[in-house]
Amino acid sequence: MLFRSGGGYTFEVVAASKDVAAAIPYYGTAQRPLEALARTSAAVLVNYGETDTRLTAQAPQVEERLKLSGRPYRIKIYQGAGHAFFNDTGASYNPAAAADSFKEALAWFRQHLA
Repeated sequence: MLFRSGGGYTFEVVAASKDVAAAIPYYGTAQRPLEALARTSAAVLVNYGETDTRLTAQAPQVEERLKLSGRPYRIKIYQGAGHAFFNDTGASYNPAAAADSFKEALAWFRQHLA
């Protein structure tokens, strides 16, 4: 799980490495590795905040590429949450979205790293 800039790096790693089994980018941009996502070998859970429209706008393209990979994926857009909704020290912190996304992340890793 990587956040913010790390979310973008997560997309880059899953696009470039066959060694990653599961990944969870939080509100990261997938612009540079978008085409390569179709070749990922990772199970990818993507977390976006609804009001972070710069990133949620790319969700359809991210989904299209992940679908082509044939690997498990899910894109979750948290209603009412913005960018950095998991950061409990920032103004955008959304406790409900953060708690749910953490629960979902643990379940995702349990399922795909077992």
